[in-house]
Amino acid sequence: MMMNKNETHNLTLFDVKGALCKLVITEDRDEDGTKMCHDLINVETNEVVATLDWSPYSEPSDQEVQQLIDLGLPRGLCWEHSNPGTRFNFDSDSLALYLSGEVIDKSHGKLVLVTKK
Repeated sequence: MMMNKNETHNLTLFDVKGALCKLVITEDRDEDGTKMCHDLINVETNEVVATLDWSPYSEPSDQEVQQLIDLGLPRGLCWEHSNPGTRFNFDSDSLALYLSGEVIDKSHGKLVLVTKK
């Protein structure tokens, strides 16, 4: 298992709970592929302020990072009519679907935020 710490290619700073942060993506590579962890790092203290609950297989855009911050950095999503323990990570499609408020089918309902671990 190999860990590589790579900063995103842009220098966008985000205000997270009063701290200026940058998005740092850490890649975990093994024989099965690469998974990414998405951390918001305080630029002054270099400490992790928050970890985004984003898919380990994609990178969020700056706008998507800001949307998650504006939502209060939720712990993921689940379907309205499902067990909250069945939460899943954000990705571009699921975030857009949540923000639209659309109901895909009545048995699932709409997507809702999971705010607790």
